[in-house]
Amino acid sequence: MTNDDGALLPSAAERGASAITTGSTGRHRYSRHMLCGLCCGLFAAAAYNSAHKSVGAVQIFVTKDTRARVPASADPDPALPTIALTEPFFKGGFRNQAMRFNQFIFEAREKYISQILLPSVRWGEQFGGKAILHEKLFDVEHWNSFYPALPRFVTYNESQHYQWDNSDRLLDMSIDNPLKKGSPVQFLEADESKRANPYHGGGGVMAGKLWNGYKSYSRDLIDKKKDRDRLEVLIYQALIPSKKLRNKTQELLSRLPEELQSGNYITLHARVEPDMQKHGGKCGELKLFDLGKILEFLEDEFKDKPPRGIFMPLNKPLLIEGAKPEANNPLAAKNLAALERAEREGMFGGRTKVFEVGISALGKDPWFDGKKVTAGSIIDFYLALDGRAFVGTPISTFSVDVWTVRFFRGERNNYRYLPNGLERVANNEAIEPEPYSCSARRFL
Repeated sequence: MTNDDGALLPSAAERGASAITTGSTGRHRYSRHMLCGLCCGLFAAAAYNSAHKSVGAVQIFVTKDTRARVPASADPDPALPTIALTEPFFKGGFRNQAMRFNQFIFEAREKYISQILLPSVRWGEQFGGKAILHEKLFDVEHWNSFYPALPRFVTYNESQHYQWDNSDRLLDMSIDNPLKKGSPVQFLEADESKRANPYHGGGGVMAGKLWNGYKSYSRDLIDKKKDRDRLEVLIYQALIPSKKLRNKTQELLSRLPEELQSGNYITLHARVEPDMQKHGGKCGELKLFDLGKILEFLEDEFKDKPPRGIFMPLNKPLLIEGAKPEANNPLAAKNLAALERAEREGMFGGRTKVFEVGISALGKDPWFDGKKVTAGSIIDFYLALDGRAFVGTPISTFSVDVWTVRFFRGERNNYRYLPNGLERVANNEAIEPEPYSCSARRFL
């Protein structure tokens, strides 16, 4: 395959760091062709020529390959080392967990390990303390098709992974903090220095090694102007929702009016739920928790060309709980009233419908019991990549990651809301956005 200038493009097997960037000093720069190649983002790697099915203007990934590729096997190779996640599950909201996952992959590379023990990788239900198996949320077959550019997931083998307890004893256990000192682990070998079958990754206490490692990496990107790790861009391409979540997303989208399926909507990620209010002084100058004010800013910005819909990924059940009198949270009650008024009356004089898709729309499907918040957040994240524009907050890793992936998809119509109004996210056509940071000097 060649580009517009006749130069040979890399094959799937050659998609290492040099295969993704055109390179330059300082921040990475991309040719327009590379930006187009990356625009499939988390839904599919363009080099794989994956087929897509359209629901309106929204592209839903279909696991069918026109080149009939054979995914890397999930059977472990006894000649290769395997790494397992130490903590019972990743900690935090979906995108905070994703940061830890990225660092876990970085750690595997640093240790020259090309196999990940699949049953060890578990995501967390943020408000419930339960573990969720990785394969329930994400497509393992698609991920493994990126091997050897990325380490592959492998199944448990008793003779090869004899230092690991492969039981489900931690799956149904409610664990308040997976990184608390003394939290249970599934390694049979207590001495970390002796763990080799499999090796261990992550662990630590408080925020944990993975979080601290990723934050250090992010600070270097900002303060030292280091280049974004090309492995992270591959992760953006390889980590896509499981078939169950893709099918559920299609089902939810099909219920929307056709005018909204055309893509004429704006995503507003208003992070105003009570759990975010509790973050104290972090990112103080950038915070705005008044949903009514945020909606006013949005109507003022887009008054000349209102969208037909506002997609609002928000944890409404959490807001409802916070609005109860016994919670003593008048701001939550005010925000709930503003949300319900917008849903009932619309925006822009009733011309624009406000709708939800993720957490609040999953209904009573028993499959989502114990994973509704995390699964709903994943659906919301992927849908937030589409639409006419995205409005978010710099204090949320969810918003910042949406800006980043939309950049790699070639979408530049991104905004952030600040205490004094909406502001365009000024991503240059060829320079990638910076990662999450609470540094107010970059915005005010």
